[in-house]
Amino acid sequence: MSLQRVLIIALALIMTIASFLTAFSVFAEQPEFSIGDVNADGEINSADYLLIKRACFGTYKLNGEEITRADINGSDVIDSADYLLLKRVCFGTYVIPTPDDNKPPSNNTEEYTKGLRLGECMWGNGYSVWGIGTATDTDIIIPSTYNGKPVIEIYENAFKDCTNIISVSIPSSVLTIGTEAFSGCISLETVSITEGLTGIQSKAFYNCDSLKQINVPNSIENISKDSFEDCDNLKYNEFNDGLYLGNQSNPYVVLMTAKSCEDLFINNETAIIAHNALSDNLEIKQVVVSDSVRFIGRNAFLGCKNLTNITFGDGLERIYINAFKNCTALKLAVFSPNHTWGVNKYGYNTNLTIIPTNDANTNAYNLKNKYCEYFWERAK
Repeated sequence: MSLQRVLIIALALIMTIASFLTAFSVFAEQPEFSIGDVNADGEINSADYLLIKRACFGTYKLNGEEITRADINGSDVIDSADYLLLKRVCFGTYVIPTPDDNKPPSNNTEEYTKGLRLGECMWGNGYSVWGIGTATDTDIIIPSTYNGKPVIEIYENAFKDCTNIISVSIPSSVLTIGTEAFSGCISLETVSITEGLTGIQSKAFYNCDSLKQINVPNSIENISKDSFEDCDNLKYNEFNDGLYLGNQSNPYVVLMTAKSCEDLFINNETAIIAHNALSDNLEIKQVVVSDSVRFIGRNAFLGCKNLTNITFGDGLERIYINAFKNCTALKLAVFSPNHTWGVNKYGYNTNLTIIPTNDANTNAYNLKNKYCEYFWERAK
């Protein structure tokens, strides 16, 4: 055999061994599974997204490994948030974080609780706190920024049933606290909220038995009567039979509900009437809404069957849907003559159908019947 042929065979053998070692090295570095690759075919695509979606709709049952791979946001629950995130992955608008992505940025000197699970927010340019993660602190400090972007949301169920948490500090970057975010945190005593928060969703603090007081900032726009349901020791601020939450500078920011009364005069510093605030109150007959009130929440007076008269203040900007549904006795609803009003199905002051509000009897009929299931918006 010629020397040239021997060299060719040796070179081919070396290249074969090198290719094998490279492939083995790559294989060895791969994780046991890949988050997002639900069907374990080595790719993340629409097939994986459809499996999660079918699981959420009950038409497919994920097995143990598939559940682990389908938990995109690490919440330990497979829900619509996971398939929406995976859909964004398929469209190239989201990257599933690796374990290293959950490490705090090296240049971030802000003091906050380490180990919290954070992920990209699905509705805004920022991050959400998705859960307790590996954190063991009893005093939770939410960061204001993460990976150079603001932390704007505490996601639904994020700290649900975290019974060891005693206090939570929430920065001004956070805009909303999600549904049941702190539900069942039975040891939670103190919640520090600064200006900037606009929403506290349904049952956000459900069954927080140790919570005795909370500061609701002036920036709040969206809050429900049941945001603090079964917080038996929470202290409300009283004014003329109304029960309010607020802060040191204004204790009456939100009317949460009312005690037994026929006539309710809302405080002159109140900005919001909470969703469901007075629903199914069969004693109330007359309400005077102060000029400071901007928003009347969804279902706020739902089922107040003995309510006959209501007068709205000059500062009112929005009445949410079904606010006066089933108010069968309502006869007079007086609007300020200084503004024009319109209605639509979607809110946000778009495509309003302008309606006259100069007749109190017609207003009452429109609120409880004709335009009951519409948003009422003051025209800009």
